[in-house]
Amino acid sequence: MNSKIILLGIFTTLLFACQNQPKPRDSKPKAVLERNKIEDEKAAQLVSKMMDAMGGGEKWEALNYVSWTFFGARHLVWDKKNNRVRIESPRDSSVYLVDLNES
Repeated sequence: MNSKIILLGIFTTLLFACQNQPKPRDSKPKAVLERNKIEDEKAAQLVSKMMDAMGGGEKWEALNYVSWTFFGARHLVWDKKNNRVRIESPRDSSVYLVDLNES
């Protein structure tokens, strides 16, 4: 499973879930953008807005787990610290454990 697709899904979901909660911007998102070398300006702006909506880069860095559900079809839990994802599919009772450190 492509980790970039998973991360894009996480960022998009969090962006829309948190957009009504403006937070003060800190200097951390810029560091995150630079570390990940986002060259596309629109993508960089989207990530910056997402970081602001979540409370800033410090809170994102301190966060251990992120959990979300795609339209009731799949539930995902991302362990940021160990870079692992648990995917549950209630439709067919499947559970997938993905280590994103392994390609």
